[in-house]
Amino acid sequence: MADPERNCLIANRVSLCDWSGVLRRYPKGGAEQTQFDTLLSTIRNVFLSNPGDSW
Repeated sequence: MADPERNCLIANRVSLCDWSGVLRRYPKGGAEQTQFDTLLSTIRNVFLSNPGDSW
């Protein structure tokens, strides 16, 4: 049976409030924090789908 939630936003499937299990360390601020914030805002709206592989 197919997963009805297969085509979904990452934000709907992964609700990480604590990134300590994912990151080696938290951003120290400055450019690191800016890049981390940009990453979070970018992946927040990524849509995952599961189409068959093709060339």
